[in-house]
Amino acid sequence: MVTSRQVFFDQFAPTSTADTNAIAIGLIGNGADRDALVRAVDRANRWGHDVLVSMRNCEPPDDDFLDGLEASVVNEANSSEPIPRRLETVAKRGGYSGLITHWLHDGYIKYDRSVAKLKRTDAFRVGAVVSSSSVGQRILAAIPAYNEEGSIASVVRTTRQYVDNVLVVDDGSDDDTAARARKAGATVLVHSQNRGYGSALRSIFREGRQRGVDQLVILDGDGQHDPADIPRLLDGLRRSEASLVIGNRFGDDSETEVPRYRAIGLWMINFLTNFCMGNVRKDDRIEDTQSGFRAYDATAIATLATDETIGTGMGASTDVLCQANHHDLRIEEIDVTIAYDVECSNTRNPIAHGIELVSNIGYRFGQERPILSVALLGFWLVIVSVSYILTSSSRRPNSDSSLSLWVQSADRPRQSTSSEERSTDRPLENISLMQKLPLSKTS
Repeated sequence: MVTSRQVFFDQFAPTSTADTNAIAIGLIGNGADRDALVRAVDRANRWGHDVLVSMRNCEPPDDDFLDGLEASVVNEANSSEPIPRRLETVAKRGGYSGLITHWLHDGYIKYDRSVAKLKRTDAFRVGAVVSSSSVGQRILAAIPAYNEEGSIASVVRTTRQYVDNVLVVDDGSDDDTAARARKAGATVLVHSQNRGYGSALRSIFREGRQRGVDQLVILDGDGQHDPADIPRLLDGLRRSEASLVIGNRFGDDSETEVPRYRAIGLWMINFLTNFCMGNVRKDDRIEDTQSGFRAYDATAIATLATDETIGTGMGASTDVLCQANHHDLRIEEIDVTIAYDVECSNTRNPIAHGIELVSNIGYRFGQERPILSVALLGFWLVIVSVSYILTSSSRRPNSDSSLSLWVQSADRPRQSTSSEERSTDRPLENISLMQKLPLSKTS
C-alpha cells in the first residue's frame, strides 16, 4: 500500500510496494468535497487497492490534507492529456497490472464487479462499475441514542470518516441529542417517545433496507465503541463472507478492561445465549453475545428488517443473534477494544439489565426449542419436589418417638401455668368437695 505523497505526472516511478498483479484505482475529483475523497480512498484501501488521485481545475492538495491519506496525488504538470489517460500512464510506470478509473461525483465503486470487468478485457484501463442506488450510500453507520447529548456529536464526527453516511435514531430523548447529531452531520430519525433499544434497532434495519445499503455498522452513542475499528469490522465481512460480524471485547487481541462484576454477569449471559442457540461445540460459540458493536451485510439487513420477533428492550441483542442463527446467517467475531471509563457511559442498573436479559433468553429458548424447554422444566420440577420431600423427612420425628411423647404427656398431671388457669381450677376443686360432704336437712 502506498503512503501519502504528491508526485508529478512525468516523474512517477514504480513504488517499492507495488505488486505486478495489483490493480490500481484512479480517483478523479474537483477539490470541492475533500471528505468524499478521503472516504473513497479509504474504501479502496480496504479492498486492497493502491490509489492514484488527480484533482481537476484546482490547486494540488496541501501537506495538511495529504497527511494520513493512503494515496498518490498526481500533479497535472501542465499536461494536455485527458486525466484518465494520464492516470493510466502513471499506473503503467508504477508497475500495476491494470487501472480502474472513477469520477467521484458518479456514485460509489462496486469493486468486485469492476475488477471482474477489467479481467474480462485486454485493456489496461476500464471505468469503474458504480452503484445503481439513487441514494448512492454503500456503507451506513447507525447509532441508537437516548439522552446522549454529551457525546453524540463527537461520535458522529469521528464515524463519518469511515462510512458514507451516519444515521442516528433518537429514541425519545428529552435533551439535545437530535439537534447535536444533526449539527455534526448525521441524518436523524426521531422516535416520539422512548420505545427501547430493540425498537431503535428495528428502525435502523428498516432504514438500511430502504436505502439499499450494502453494509451497515451499528455502534453506541456514548463513546465506548471506537469508530476507528469500523474498517476492521467491514473487512471482516468481506474476508470471512459472514453476514454478521461482532466486535468482541473478550478476544486475545482486545485490550478491553471489563469490570469484574460485568465480566461475571456477561459470562453467564454468553453461556445461556449460546445454549439457547445450540452452540455446544467450542468452535461454534460466540464469545461476546451482548456487544452492540456489529456490522451487517445486505442479506442480514434484509432479513432483520422484516423480522417482527426482535423485542423492543435490551434483549434485542440476543434476538438478533437467534434470528440470524435461525436463518443460517454466518456469524464471525473481530477483536475490538471498548472503553468503560468514558464520561457519558450508560448508567443502566446492571442487575435490572441482567434480569431482563435472562428473562428474554428463557423466552427465546422456549420459542426456539419448545420440546427441550418443557423437558428441562419437568426435570427441574422433579428435582425441586424430591429435594422438598427429603428435606421434610429429615425434619419430621419418627412415629415411635412421637407416640412415646404423647403417652408421657397424657400421664403427666396438669400444672397451672398462669394466674388465670389457677383461678379457673379453684372453683372446680370446691365443687368436688361439696359433692363429697353430706347435705344437712333443713326444717
